[in-house]
Amino acid sequence: MTLTPRTKSVLIASVCLAVWSLAHVPAIGWFAHVPFSAAVVGDEPSPLYGALAIMRDRSPLGLRNLPQLYYGPAFAALALPAVAFDAAAQFASGRVRNAEDYRALITRDMSGMLVAARWLAVLAGFVALWGAYRLLRSPRLNPDACPWWPWLVAFGIALDPFFFKYSHLFRHWVFVVAVLVWGLVFTMRLAERHDDTRAWVGLWFVNTLGFGISFLTPLYQAMLLPLLWRWARERNRAAWTRAVAYGGALLASCALIVAWNPFPYARILRMGTESDTGHALGFGFASLASYASYLIHNHLLISILAVGLSVVGWTLARRRMRPWYWIVVWPLVVHALFFTSSETNPPRYFLPVYVLLWILAVASAAAAWPALVTRRLALPVLAAFAIALALSGAHAARWSWLASQPQPEERLIEAVRHAQSSRSVGYIGRMLPAWHDPASYLLYAVTCLPYESDASSYMASLPPLEGVIPLEVEYSCDQARLRTLLLETVDVVIEPEGESLESNTFEADWRRHWDSDRWGLRFRTLKGTLSL
Repeated sequence: MTLTPRTKSVLIASVCLAVWSLAHVPAIGWFAHVPFSAAVVGDEPSPLYGALAIMRDRSPLGLRNLPQLYYGPAFAALALPAVAFDAAAQFASGRVRNAEDYRALITRDMSGMLVAARWLAVLAGFVALWGAYRLLRSPRLNPDACPWWPWLVAFGIALDPFFFKYSHLFRHWVFVVAVLVWGLVFTMRLAERHDDTRAWVGLWFVNTLGFGISFLTPLYQAMLLPLLWRWARERNRAAWTRAVAYGGALLASCALIVAWNPFPYARILRMGTESDTGHALGFGFASLASYASYLIHNHLLISILAVGLSVVGWTLARRRMRPWYWIVVWPLVVHALFFTSSETNPPRYFLPVYVLLWILAVASAAAAWPALVTRRLALPVLAAFAIALALSGAHAARWSWLASQPQPEERLIEAVRHAQSSRSVGYIGRMLPAWHDPASYLLYAVTCLPYESDASSYMASLPPLEGVIPLEVEYSCDQARLRTLLLETVDVVIEPEGESLESNTFEADWRRHWDSDRWGLRFRTLKGTLSL
């Protein structure tokens, strides 16, 4: 039986998707079975809220100005299949009978919709890898048509610890990377032929979708700058006419998205311009040292390869570098400048940079390959890539294994359950991810998070799911008076180890829960004894 090239491609892609999906099975349920308003994994509930609002109102406008939805409305629309699938499954099984039952269920346990949404993130990650593979098949980046460079860049990105981690989570970063990579694919096609209508439409589509997910899409229009400059020098009026038409269409579609749901875009504008938000931008580049540290600690070898091979390529193979290099570099530079100028600097904000470094390194190696072979540098370069892949793969495998193990908070919760029958327990920090008794929810609503008070009060009115033993915990966040009262009245008092108790306890604890991997948490007892 003879297979056509298209059939072979489909079979290979199917096998790769299956392998990619299987790699995510161990950790896909990471902290999924926890109450909805507890600290799940930061930001995941937001688009799910939007999808629930669409279902509730049976209208795409149901999410308009929903304060819990701080991503673009398209991200909520992408979550809709996961939410609809979970709701249909719960109704079909008889577990819920009406909308109120479903609301109560997802408040207690949102794992069904969350895991379904995470599989959408896995799929988005695969789409990004497919785009990277397609990108390195471009004659501009792979002038010798070597079949191995596309596989190398796809494996490199797939094994990148940050890309692998966030492809498990329904957060916007992997979707942003997919938009960025496919934007590069279409831009490279336009570099070949400015009259490629499909490429213009594809570029418009991915960037419109990207803006509907995240505000970052405008930054990546920088990849068009080298083409605009070239067309201006050539006085190519036809190309500029198409570029202006593309820009107008993109502005119009983005305006419609803002009209669909203005809240997230007004919010990000306020966060970037007001000094009290912690995200304000400035020319002091407050986060430059932090991001440099992240690159050194997590991506040193691939950074060296990207820079070193760029220098080699421009020195020895300038003609093979010029057609593509600045198209890749400009979005990297603009993204880096934008986020290093922000006051906030979690490592995940540089995920697109990590991906672009892999593309830059592999494409530079492809361009400089004849010169590398001539100067006997090919084997050292391949060895460096192999080491980078091995290190990335080891980190990704370690993350998957740790995420599949019992977490410190889960061990703490079990210890509290054993202790609460004979002693009262207090906790300084955000609510532990477990079901609590009504008194704990009501106290938390009063003493801790104002924006979670309604949810906590609602949860106090619900019975636990069958077989769940509620936690009985008294909470205090950052109020010194309540902390003192807790120490005086409760038998055992626990806090996350190393947090400041005087001024910013809650914020420090919140950042740990919201941004960090859970196995890094440690706890200590301030009063009494508890086996942790």
